[in-house]
Amino acid sequence: MTSTHRAAALVIVILLVAAAALVAQDWRLLQRYLTAPGDPADPANALWFEPKVAIGSGPGGELPVAAEDQRTLSETALDAAWAYAQATGTDALIVAHEGVIQLERYAPGVEQSTVFQSQSLHKGLTAAALGAAIASGAIPSADTTAATYLTEWQEDPQKSAITLADLAYMQGGIQRPPYGNHPWAPGAALFFTGKLAERTLATPSVAAPGEVYVWSTASPQALAIAIQRATGQNWADFIAASLWQPMGGGEAYVQLDRPGGTAQAFCCLVSNARNWLRFGELLRHDGMVGERRVLPEGWTERMTTAGKTNPNYAMQLWVNEPYTGEFVVNGQPRFTRERGDRLAARDAFFIEGHFAQRVLVVPSAGLVVVRFGDDIEDWDDASLVNPLIQAGHAARMPTGLPRVPPPPMTFGETQHPPVPDYSQASNWAAHPDHYDVTDLDPPGLTRPEQPAADGFYIHPTTFRGQQWNAAVEDAAANEDVDAVTMSQATVLAECCRIFAPRYRQAASAASTPGMDRTSGMQAFGLAYEDVRSAFRDFVAQSGDRPIVLLGHSQGAFHLHRLLAEEIVDTPVADRLVAAYAVGIAAPVGRFADSWTGLRPCDDATTTGCVAAWSTFGPNADPLAYQQLNAQRFPDYARPDGDIDLLCMNPLTGSKADATAADNRGAVPLPALGGYLKAPVTNLLGASCTGGMLRTTAVAPEPFTALALPGENYHFYDVVLFYSNLRGDAARRVAAWLEN
Repeated sequence: MTSTHRAAALVIVILLVAAAALVAQDWRLLQRYLTAPGDPADPANALWFEPKVAIGSGPGGELPVAAEDQRTLSETALDAAWAYAQATGTDALIVAHEGVIQLERYAPGVEQSTVFQSQSLHKGLTAAALGAAIASGAIPSADTTAATYLTEWQEDPQKSAITLADLAYMQGGIQRPPYGNHPWAPGAALFFTGKLAERTLATPSVAAPGEVYVWSTASPQALAIAIQRATGQNWADFIAASLWQPMGGGEAYVQLDRPGGTAQAFCCLVSNARNWLRFGELLRHDGMVGERRVLPEGWTERMTTAGKTNPNYAMQLWVNEPYTGEFVVNGQPRFTRERGDRLAARDAFFIEGHFAQRVLVVPSAGLVVVRFGDDIEDWDDASLVNPLIQAGHAARMPTGLPRVPPPPMTFGETQHPPVPDYSQASNWAAHPDHYDVTDLDPPGLTRPEQPAADGFYIHPTTFRGQQWNAAVEDAAANEDVDAVTMSQATVLAECCRIFAPRYRQAASAASTPGMDRTSGMQAFGLAYEDVRSAFRDFVAQSGDRPIVLLGHSQGAFHLHRLLAEEIVDTPVADRLVAAYAVGIAAPVGRFADSWTGLRPCDDATTTGCVAAWSTFGPNADPLAYQQLNAQRFPDYARPDGDIDLLCMNPLTGSKADATAADNRGAVPLPALGGYLKAPVTNLLGASCTGGMLRTTAVAPEPFTALALPGENYHFYDVVLFYSNLRGDAARRVAAWLEN
């Protein structure tokens, strides 16, 4: 043997010894890599991994199923969803509406009890488990540093600053482990290793916490290890007791890196589609199962609020808004994935398993959708769920307003909600400094990137509770506030940056005939204090820019006071382009006293003016309307018993009549959580008659569901004339700037 051959042989021996040492160090990694099935999404391969431990057994708790003739979602929507599912290699699809299964279909050879390899759906459980650990008291808050429990990180200058929330948001700066075609590639190794905790916690940092979004399997795995150490329980026992069993989960398994070792929490919980439906329902109900609270109150909102490094990624799940046509899959290195159409509900979110495994939740539509099947890289969530969302929203649309009983105590006996702080973004339904519902235009309409003016919008009454005033934090009232703000405040989108405060609005009972009038007026007074405070903040933020004001119903009532108390005889009056006080009567006589210096918007380009109208159908009685308001405002009544009321035709920007051909677009009221639809052109004309705005014809569907007696279209005062109002505000701002 030559010296060259001996050297080569020595090199081979050294490599073999090194390889043997590497295998011996983590032999399970190589064994699993060599025996892993080719398609983990195939349910036939779901149980191949060993060892695993059960966290549930049997079919699980009862799930109600709608009989075919009692489904609350339309057959058309369900058929459309199943057609897309079949075309994309779906093995299991379940659609539940309001907690009742509407559709449950399986591919041939797959049944209700078939278990699937969940892939990254398990990540969503880690975020829920963080909430459960906080609820148990084991963890003080999501903002606790991970190194409190991960002692291996305490001496690392970057890792020691990572919070548990950073890990949940994938913004801890932990490297995305690189993948490769060999078992020792760090990404592949996490799936197969027998030393999961050691490899996870040794994953290097690539950025400081909170600076960049890095989709890293090591992040949720580190979060799970921290939760285990904080609670003193292994992963399987903890999620079984705190999540799986309370939600009624059945057969399910967690994979371990070795017997008695670390559970894979970044991936691969094995269970059936029905159990994932239960998890979706848990999130839809903000962590409640029946009367039992499983997760802290508000935890679902925290989970579904995007982190600061990726606007569409929240705590181990994806959120629908804002829509940009793509998802940022990873921030460093950056790569993106094209999205299909936006989902038809603002509050839609989903947990994603490898490409196309889904738990989709739409609280505003009462929907949970679960899908297992083939990995589809060009999967389109909108094709699956948008017909279902639209059907869910339609099922929830009101057909009238029930009478609300009066609050049980007088205003003086009531403990009032806390005063909102308008330096906090959460107290604004719309603000230029954050993304909100006023950033969403109807299809086909556009806005300038840098509008020249600022708009201040005061929303109408949305609170129907049994207190005199709503708390600004009231989620149910705010859901309505967001919907009406989107449909009304966006008429200012072509002229203005939009500011819209949340305020302690007076309840609907405060203005209902027959209620305690004294308490009602006190409730309105409390609401006005907030509006005034927000307006002063708005004026300061706006600087010297021109301003446009819009208030509807209760909002118009407060706007009347703002004009008198905060604008007339102040420098702000010089900046006023127009004030639209819509939905309540405005006596013309006010221009002679409390509104001195202002004028009616009698011409389409008048500025420094006030516009008002209340909308009725063609058969409404203007004389009765005048007499009613003469009684309400006796100081402004004429000697003949009538009253002169301000009325601007929103279709013309003046008192001139308009035909349906002049209507550039009415916009239907959006569903809660939904979006504005495309404007309907040439819908109705209108004319000012006796102080009321009367339409030229009875409003058609869908503009009648909330029509009040006497052809009163109060709830449609703005949306019936939506496109014309956008143009009117923009035209007046242009006139103000020119003059």
